[in-house]
Amino acid sequence: MHYTINGVTKTAYNRNGADGAVVDVNLDLPEGTVIVYTVCLSNDGADLAGTCSGGIRDYA
Repeated sequence: MHYTINGVTKTAYNRNGADGAVVDVNLDLPEGTVIVYTVCLSNDGADLAGTCSGGIRDYA
């Protein structure tokens, strides 16, 4: 998953697979901060072409 906050994009990986443990990313953000999430399939950290979702816009 890629997430963009204030124009800065970071990535969180779940290397445990679909049946593995959940990966938590805890962020300390002010209420109302805009976050855009994009989910992709990847192979060793490289996004697979054509697998990324459209961005989902949300608020902290």
